Amino acid sequence: MKIAVSAASGRLGHAIISELITITEIENIVAIVRDPAKLKIGQIETRVADYQSLEEMDAALQGIDTLIIISAPVAEGGDRLQLHRNVINAAVSAGVGKLIYTSLISNGGEASTLFSDFASINRRTEEYVKGSGLKWIIARNGLYLDLDVVQIRAAADADGLSQNTVMKGAAVISLFPSLLTPTLDWLPMTAAMAKYSILLAPVTPKPNLLRALTKSMV
Repeated sequence: MKIAVSAASGRLGHAIISELITITEIENIVAIVRDPAKLKIGQIETRVADYQSLEEMDAALQGIDTLIIISAPVAEGGDRLQLHRNVINAAVSAGVGKLIYTSLISNGGEASTLFSDFASINRRTEEYVKGSGLKWIIARNGLYLDLDVVQIRAAADADGLSQNTVMKGAAVISLFPSLLTPTLDWLPMTAAMAKYSILLAPVTPKPNLLRALTKSMV
């Protein structure tokens, strides 16, 4: 089974690939990047493609069974929704079996905050994923607390969400062929409950079944 990680040269992409290496054979992993020089993990099959190019993404996704789509970075600007649609359309064209889209947790209250536009793009991307005709998983995460040293310390005390949690979760769910069409909200949670969620998911793949997967789930 070929598992591709798009935008693999970023922080989350590196983290997901590093986790995948520990739980599947390295020949099963494909890194899709714009600049191969920025990928710091060796011995990984690397394919060059940009979210802006439907043709490049189509070529890069040939032979891929599962694609983990990392959201386009906000800092780089551009039409993030169209970038996401390009990747999804390319996945359809290339015959990818399943999509895993990294999204953002929401309770609807963000409409009145500075995160409104950002969250809206993620929600609209989710709807596009659902309408693609492909098998899918939407993995929603909160804001990474480990990007700020002060918040790292607070997160450790409060068992807050970290990028480490998200990368482990994305890596693990890519290996479950029977886990289909849930929307996953990554939240702090006990290791025991996370493990039960993993066991139950292939049996009852209902939306929002897995409320969280934690860094200790594997």
